[in-house]
Amino acid sequence: MEVNVAWSQRFLRDRYSLAALIILLLSIAFIIYSFWPRVVSSPHINVLEDYVRAVQYLNKSSIALEGVLKGFGVSGYDFSDVYGVRMRLERYLRNVSAVYGSDNSFFVGAAKSYLYVASASVKGVEAYRDLNSSVTTLRESLELLALCRVDEALEKFGLVEDKVVGAIGSTASAIDILRNVNSSYLAENHVGVVNASLRRFENVFKSLQAAYNVMQMAKSYRDVVEALCKGERVGDQQRLAGLKKELEDVGVSGPLSLEVMNARNKLLSLIQQGMPGQGQEGNEQGSSSGSSQGVGGGAGYVPPESDD
Repeated sequence: MEVNVAWSQRFLRDRYSLAALIILLLSIAFIIYSFWPRVVSSPHINVLEDYVRAVQYLNKSSIALEGVLKGFGVSGYDFSDVYGVRMRLERYLRNVSAVYGSDNSFFVGAAKSYLYVASASVKGVEAYRDLNSSVTTLRESLELLALCRVDEALEKFGLVEDKVVGAIGSTASAIDILRNVNSSYLAENHVGVVNASLRRFENVFKSLQAAYNVMQMAKSYRDVVEALCKGERVGDQQRLAGLKKELEDVGVSGPLSLEVMNARNKLLSLIQQGMPGQGQEGNEQGSSSGSSQGVGGGAGYVPPESDD
């Protein structure tokens, strides 16, 4: 009887010990599982496909933007999902950042770089849409200014000024965003596409900025420009000199270079005629330059100011 009682007590002690051990093991397993790295996935996200889409949208938007600035007909591009791609990549970046918590992780670095690509694509599409509805009128305003039809030039420019400003701002944003991309995280065949798109955006930005600057000068110095175009003497020589300096600082490059150069050099030739002490020779040179709309001569090329 005493043996049976002792055995029963030992069994109870072992049973409690076994239960405690099981509980301990389950607790350890739960803790390990809770902190084990895992990506919160969604059936609606295929990140590799969205990486490819982001690069495709970047390529198409930069080509379309440069094409419409050159006056080419751009059609057949569907940008309907560009915002969706950016949104999905933002969600994916939040997920992998929560898991790995460091930019040193390849997955976080890749997600961040492709999100930059998608964000630049969005800005490229926005710039294209603004420019598609305004570039023809902007080009006409520059041509009218070169013909000294100041009122018409400024009237047309006023119709599209907000759109032009929007296109310049979106293009500048696309450039800034792309400069944050770490190409070491991109697929090899995507690096060239991103670099080529960046060059297109920079080309468009410089050309648009130069065109905008010339039209803004005509707007700000309207009284001076109108007097010059009428062959009248400008009384305020300080303002005349200020206009001359600003025009000389305009860099001519990109798809709108011809229109910008014609308008700029026309005004510079008129300023040359209107400045005192030029003599008959200066007047004759100015007339010759003016009759050709200022394509030849005038100020030399001045590199555009950096947009950094």
